[in-house]
Amino acid sequence: ELDHLLAGVRLVEFDHEPELPYISAICKEMVLWHPLPLKSVVHTTSEDDVMGVYFIAKGMIAVGNSWALLHGKADFGPNTNKFIPERYLNPRVRDPALTRAFGYGRRYVLDITSFNGYTHII
Repeated sequence: ELDHLLAGVRLVEFDHEPELPYISAICKEMVLWHPLPLKSVVHTTSEDDVMGVYFIAKGMIAVGNSWALLHGKADFGPNTNKFIPERYLNPRVRDPALTRAFGYGRRYVLDITSFNGYTHII
């Protein structure tokens, strides 16, 4: 893909992404396989709360599990423990950037932006 598009004389740019589906799939698979650490991992509750049938006491610590979010078979298919970038060539497989694996709360958009930048640097 890269050689065909760039002809060995220019560098890849953000606008080239639609023409590089396999390279994009490799970047997505890298993040699925080894999620990026979150910028803000731990949250605490500021007051008592009830979510469904669960009571959450003030001061409880909540940590998001990005790895689990990125290994759901319903979203990413079987064999999420294997490096298979081709899974993203199927439009029914979820884009990892659309999960909450890259941030929670206010910093979610920032983390998606960081993800997009990281994948293009790679």
